[in-house]
Amino acid sequence: MAKKKITRTVQFWRLVDSQTGLPASQTINWHAVFNANSFKPFPLTIEGRAHTGTVRLLSQPVIDELQQNFPLTQIPAPGSASYGVVLAADKDYIPNQHNQSSGAQQPVGVAKGWAPVDNLFVWHLPFGDMIAVLAESQSSSRAGRYASWITAFLKSNGVIKNPDFHFIAAPVIDSARAKKLKNAKGLKAFTFGGDFGKNVANATGIDSVVAGPKNYDAIRIKIEAKVVSNKGSVADEGELLQWFDTVFGQLAAPTDGQPTTAKVKMVDGAGATTEVDLIKHRMTRKRTLPLEQTSDNVKVIEENNAFLALVAAANQDMQELYTLR
Repeated sequence: MAKKKITRTVQFWRLVDSQTGLPASQTINWHAVFNANSFKPFPLTIEGRAHTGTVRLLSQPVIDELQQNFPLTQIPAPGSASYGVVLAADKDYIPNQHNQSSGAQQPVGVAKGWAPVDNLFVWHLPFGDMIAVLAESQSSSRAGRYASWITAFLKSNGVIKNPDFHFIAAPVIDSARAKKLKNAKGLKAFTFGGDFGKNVANATGIDSVVAGPKNYDAIRIKIEAKVVSNKGSVADEGELLQWFDTVFGQLAAPTDGQPTTAKVKMVDGAGATTEVDLIKHRMTRKRTLPLEQTSDNVKVIEENNAFLALVAAANQDMQELYTLR
């Protein structure tokens, strides 16, 4: 009987300085800090949810997969490739299970001293500042929360000295989509929405359109603008594009988890219109792969098959990712 497989999507992100948007991690000795802290859980509450990150030493089959298509001798920091991070987010409930014959349900058993979690598996590519991430489920944390965790982790280990420094996760852009966005001459319309307040990660640009006191705990703002049909001009499209770029950042670089809504209807030099949902497409390089299973009866997502999928996905694009470092 063929082994069952679970399919998950691997996404590639870049850790950048939250203030400048520029890569800021290339001088970090990832191998040294991971080696010194492997298998040591580091707890952190992020946006009200308890997280625990643990550096794990990758298994030999995962390392073999990495070297198969991209030998470690070709990369600047091979040691860091030997480690991955499991970011476990506590669930606020215990999932149910059901009897397939009777349909009866009961909570999944949890051992004493254990708690149910949703995992995010993260692998730092062995060059530059890129990470590959694989979420166990829809309720797993995403790359943006990992950026918060790794910031606190590095500060606690004395690697980052500046108390005001923070990483954010920016997408490693899909080149075809980025080219289309870069060549846009104007916008016919856009909708943009995101969260703002003390208890959420502020969406890029949202604070600049909030007038008056800014003491909100958490609100969501949605903005829509479009050139009026039969009355607006080509010049209006150019002005709308310029305003969008100025206020909300470059079209090709929304950060993870923010905004919550971003859709643009672009127009090129020939007047052709293209509509892109920036959230749906994410514009992020991604690969969807099956996760190998060791049992025919139980589907499991665990660190060995998750990290194997991360490395396998990276191997398919490693040469191009290397040029984007």
